[in-house]
Amino acid sequence: MKNRSLHLTLLLATLALSSVASAASDYYAGANYAKTTYTEAGFQDVEPTALIGRLGYLANKNFAIEGRLGVGLSDDSLLVTGQPLSLEIDSMIALLGLLRAPLSSNAVVYGFAGFSRIELSTSNALFESSNSGSESGFSLGIGADYALTQKIAINAEYASYLDKSTFELDALSVGVKISF
Repeated sequence: MKNRSLHLTLLLATLALSSVASAASDYYAGANYAKTTYTEAGFQDVEPTALIGRLGYLANKNFAIEGRLGVGLSDDSLLVTGQPLSLEIDSMIALLGLLRAPLSSNAVVYGFAGFSRIELSTSNALFESSNSGSESGFSLGIGADYALTQKIAINAEYASYLDKSTFELDALSVGVKISF
């Protein structure tokens, strides 16, 4: 729990400092609530949630570079050989390139690709055991922004953060973005 509080504090501090440091309108910051889905053959899907902070630079109207930092909000459990096993996202970091297509003055659709590193942990309360590990890989996704004002937009997106031979980690998320 202390680790999650520390990650959340660091995420919020990074977003706050980026808003002070960025004076140009080409920069943006945001936060997304993500419901992730971990899929592995032979097991039921688990759906932990995460908070993902976003910090980006809009190079032009059609391309942006974005960094993401996330922390797990809640775990999800499944039964493995009759025993409950919880899965949680401890942290995530991603560097992405976004190709954007403005549809109107308020709406933009985008696709993104890049690299992610995600730390996951599993625990079994019955046996008081836990494991953690990290995985890295290529990430892809699509999304849309809708501007409410000149500086504030809401968004929704689907992301495939990890697609390994033995498992996948995808996310559906909604959030808010502030331009500076």
